[in-house]
Amino acid sequence: PDSVTESGQLDVGDGTRLYGQDSNIKELLLIFDRVAKNSKANAVTSCEVALVAGGSGTGKSSLVRHVQGIMMLKGGLTIFGKFDEKRKGQPLSAIVDAVEQFCDLLLLETAENIEAVRCAIKDAVGEDMCVLTGLIPGLIKITGV
Repeated sequence: PDSVTESGQLDVGDGTRLYGQDSNIKELLLIFDRVAKNSKANAVTSCEVALVAGGSGTGKSSLVRHVQGIMMLKGGLTIFGKFDEKRKGQPLSAIVDAVEQFCDLLLLETAENIEAVRCAIKDAVGEDMCVLTGLIPGLIKITGV
């Protein structure tokens, strides 16, 4: 279980300590709660994108992993990508990573849900599917193209 120490650091239980991230955690969880509420109210899956920015070594990845764990315990699906200095020559690398994660998670769904997503992607992308699967190879597992 998470606990806050006297110095104000958040011990997330895996040896990682988050310093000064309380407001960021609250903001990300507010976004999650809003999406969950909208999804229930509209009987349609809702989503939002949250971008976490900051300098190298400031705990962005630890923050995201921490919040992702909380969201998963609440039945939420979260994906993330990380812009890495080593991959700066690969445009959209973080977005590609996030969509690849989504594809892997989608494969755990029912065949009916996978088919619905496959159709939605094909309807939206149309003839340009090969361009998209060239950028995001994991989509091939979903679309078959």
